Amino acid sequence: MTTTSKFRAALLTTAAALSLFSFNAYAGSAAGKVVAVNATRAALWAFNVGTISGRPACATSNEFAIDNNSAAGKAMIASILAAQAQGLIVNVAGTGNCDVWGDRESAAGVSFSFPI
Repeated sequence: MTTTSKFRAALLTTAAALSLFSFNAYAGSAAGKVVAVNATRAALWAFNVGTISGRPACATSNEFAIDNNSAAGKAMIASILAAQAQGLIVNVAGTGNCDVWGDRESAAGVSFSFPI
């Protein structure tokens, strides 16, 4: 198996695992290439993949937030950065709340579109 094949298999596994989360009916979603990343010393990480549709009122920023203190958060961050490096489309579903970073919706899960 080539390095690229292993990488894609790892991304698909992570995306499949994260897609098992149930998503709030009032949650935001967005799809696109990663256009911005914002990391802080407080273990907070935010990213932008384009305009968020259906975001909750607390989300005044156009970024999703991830708490990188959890294994799931670290897996999402690694997957998003890897997808960004390959220029892949990132699909994000939000939680419907801003519990990680007050003005950014928390990301519930991500998936990726692979070119054929």
